[in-house]
Amino acid sequence: RDDIKGDQLMNAKAWGQLARLEAERSRFAEAMDAERRAHALFQRFLGRDHEMTAQSSKHLHLHTSRAVKARKEENMVKAAGAMATAANDESEKENGGSNKKKKKSRSRRKNKK
Repeated sequence: RDDIKGDQLMNAKAWGQLARLEAERSRFAEAMDAERRAHALFQRFLGRDHEMTAQSSKHLHLHTSRAVKARKEENMVKAAGAMATAANDESEKENGGSNKKKKKSRSRRKNKK
């Protein structure tokens, strides 16, 4: 039983280290998943009130917050890109597609050179 507990605590520490490495690489969702595994092992083998479990809980909260923030920023960038594309499409409709014609004629001139 003690060997199993020791092995599982080593696994928990390894998951926690992986979580910190992923966070350093700004891979917060992966950090959150790794810390979740670490936290589950700490809680199972050390209990809720142990210092290592509490520390893991803090890290899990931090990685989760960062993952949510990163996802929101990613969604905002995608939305801005979609809005820009839609505005460009609308502009081309209003101009009768003249923007596309200009781009094609420019590329033809470049190819002739």
